Amino acid sequence: RRGCCSQLTPGPCPLLTMGEKGPPVPSPEDLAGLPELDEPRLLEHLRRRYEEDRIYTYIGDILIAINPFRTLPLYDKSVSEKYRNQEKNAQPPHIFAVADRAYQAMRGRLATGPRNQCIVISGESGAARSEE
Repeated sequence: RRGCCSQLTPGPCPLLTMGEKGPPVPSPEDLAGLPELDEPRLLEHLRRRYEEDRIYTYIGDILIAINPFRTLPLYDKSVSEKYRNQEKNAQPPHIFAVADRAYQAMRGRLATGPRNQCIVISGESGAARSEE
């Protein structure tokens, strides 16, 4: 198993140790559609997605990103093009989808008409909030 937050703090990573009992449950792209969502279920789905290198997950309009602690082929121009002018759920969750949706809303290309947009990016120091 790869490490994740255990590289930053002592002890086992909760994303890799939660819910190790029972058969795997498919994890949806948007956790807001789950019949119940509490902290253990959230962590379990995030852990499963992390193990499958699916580091982005929606919860409604919120995008959660988990640092994979390695380079993944997620930021090429070809990937960016797949998210251009797409509905939110047409592709797997990605920061490109959030950026394109905000741009389309700002330009007035969505049903709401032109609207100012704000994207909040939050995380701990060293959490790879920026890509070079």
